[in-house]
Amino acid sequence: RDWAGPDEARSRTSSATMDQPVTPGRTAPAPRPTPTQKAHKRRVPTAKIPLATQGVDVDAPSASASASASAADDDDDAIFPREVLARALMPSGVFNQMIVNQYEPGEGLAPHVDLHAFADGVAVVSLRSTVVMDMYPPRGSSCCSSTPVWLRPGDVMFLSRAARWEWSHGIAARVADPAEGETGPEGASWVRRGCRTSVTLRAMREDGHELRVPA
Repeated sequence: RDWAGPDEARSRTSSATMDQPVTPGRTAPAPRPTPTQKAHKRRVPTAKIPLATQGVDVDAPSASASASASAADDDDDAIFPREVLARALMPSGVFNQMIVNQYEPGEGLAPHVDLHAFADGVAVVSLRSTVVMDMYPPRGSSCCSSTPVWLRPGDVMFLSRAARWEWSHGIAARVADPAEGETGPEGASWVRRGCRTSVTLRAMREDGHELRVPA
């Protein structure tokens, strides 16, 4: 797997989560979301703006991604792992596209792979509420049905290589998720979802406007 979960990359917010545990009755595991489920609401329009990564000198002459990554590695406060920067950075050394989405409790996100118009390396900043994002392997794979990734307020998830190009990511449409580390429906404690904001950072490829590959 080539994504970094909460334990690998976390930028904590100072406020505590407002989620409260709930214990519903016998509950079956949520089915894999489909495109027909209630779509999330995009409250904030997309923006294409320069976003400098921590620990990277974006004003320096264009250097190799590994050199920029080494600079980030020297900074203890850098939130972007060195190996992700080495694979993902565009020549400018910045993410240049941002999408801000707001999700109400019960809304889901159909499993998908981000458009090929964007380069390798996608950062997802999860804010305000805890949620479980499911990672689905490529069709025909026998490794697993899905892998849950718990995203708490302030967590940053990175998608690169196979996780970015081959695995799908999505969110089940439900009002509560199993507590972190629990996957079974019986006897598990559940956590209600609140309103959640997701900030996705990506780098548009120079030839991205010419690509016709769907998400």
